[in-house]
Amino acid sequence: MAAFSVKPDANGQSSKIEMRLPVIIFQDDQQYFIAHIPVLDLSGYGMTAAEAKDSLDVALKDYLDYAISNNTLHDDLVAHGFLFNKKAHTINPPDLFKVPWVCLSTIARRLQT
Repeated sequence: MAAFSVKPDANGQSSKIEMRLPVIIFQDDQQYFIAHIPVLDLSGYGMTAAEAKDSLDVALKDYLDYAISNNTLHDDLVAHGFLFNKKAHTINPPDLFKVPWVCLSTIARRLQT
């Protein structure tokens, strides 16, 4: 399944990107909830799972805004292992099992500092 699909507008220009990304939500040792997108290595956190997801949504929006405004989105996605299919207008995520994994408690400790 594609992680991103680009929807062209009437002029054939890309106007919308739809994303379906795997998200892992877990609770750390100190009762914070962490929402993590392994294929982009983005995280958000909060006191509830919903707060963590909302925080992750902000982090993802900030990431996309920055990458698009600096014209680095393509290169960054390629660096994360995404594959582009221009004919189908899709961008496929890397295999989740091939993503280098970091201990989730390490990520949680980083978020606390």
